[in-house]
Amino acid sequence: MTKFIRRLFPALCFLVLSGCSRLEQNLLSPKQKMRQAALERLGNLDSESKRKLIPHLLNRLRQNPVFRRSDSPSINDSLLTAIFKTLKSEKKIRIINASFYAADALAAMGQDAVPALVQLLMSSQSWHDATQVLNVIKKIGHPAYQAIPYIVKIARSRETPRRDAIEALIAIGPAAIPALYALAYDSDKMIRNQAAIMLIKFGPANNQTFDLLTRSLSNEESSVRIEALKMLPRFGMQAQRIMPLIVKLLRDDKYISIRLHAAEYVATIDLDLVEPMLPRLIQNLRCKEDKDREYPCYCCNWDGSHNIATLSIKLLGTMGTRAQKAVPALARFLETNRNNNYKAEAIQALQNIGTPDALLVIEKMRSVNIVP
Repeated sequence: MTKFIRRLFPALCFLVLSGCSRLEQNLLSPKQKMRQAALERLGNLDSESKRKLIPHLLNRLRQNPVFRRSDSPSINDSLLTAIFKTLKSEKKIRIINASFYAADALAAMGQDAVPALVQLLMSSQSWHDATQVLNVIKKIGHPAYQAIPYIVKIARSRETPRRDAIEALIAIGPAAIPALYALAYDSDKMIRNQAAIMLIKFGPANNQTFDLLTRSLSNEESSVRIEALKMLPRFGMQAQRIMPLIVKLLRDDKYISIRLHAAEYVATIDLDLVEPMLPRLIQNLRCKEDKDREYPCYCCNWDGSHNIATLSIKLLGTMGTRAQKAVPALARFLETNRNNNYKAEAIQALQNIGTPDALLVIEKMRSVNIVP
């Protein structure tokens, strides 16, 4: 038996070394998929090897790192040497950004990299460095739970990327939810808003989150109100308890985009409440500045980042046959609009309206190749 093992040992060594060599080649490969596959294998390194490599990766993660070929680390392990050479190579690989590469490598190491990441996060005075570290923590996810108290400190600091900090807490998952609820009631308005929106989007759909949703619908920031309206379907029947507040936004909010988002939700429950908006929806497909122009003017059909014409078309489609008076306006929209995505939405709205004149418009547009 001993003789058999002695004979087998050289073959085993060859397999190990060839596997290591193959991984080195993949790390240095110009093909992104091969490098990514090699990065995924970094998670299998032993803790001691990871500890040796982490400082070099952190240096590469930071802003404007300077490396010289004489900086080669005194690491005997050929795999770690190959990784470090890849990170600091003067001959740049075209596709790869070295700092992103370092971020992926640290994320692949998981929990072993967290203490060093926290140390850099708390000691760095650079916005860029803090953002880079938080992005790595997002990729690590739940294993980075030990960083929660430090990320909360970053979220409460005015000189740091607070939004990235809150997103990192969301990425960590359930362990960070109590910290996010605390931030949602912070004295700083910006922190409150960002934490509340993140919880409404990704947190547990419980009563505490629903209270944040209700509060956000009355927020003075229009962007917060819009994000809250978008998340109403997530809370199912529970959202119908605040229908009076939603209908108030539909009728009285000063921003048309908010009224449209409110109408989009209300239309799923009671179209009678939305039907009075029909004249305004038709008007939204035309220019506000020049009544003679029969095409949507993009300079005045945008409310912040929301295309009013597009939102109106979707709502017309939801209304079905009740929106048959909008058929001529949708036909003009198709004739004059050059964006195929918007055309597809207009065609879908006409199909949902489904009246003979709506279907005739679709057939006509296709006959002259205005729509596919």
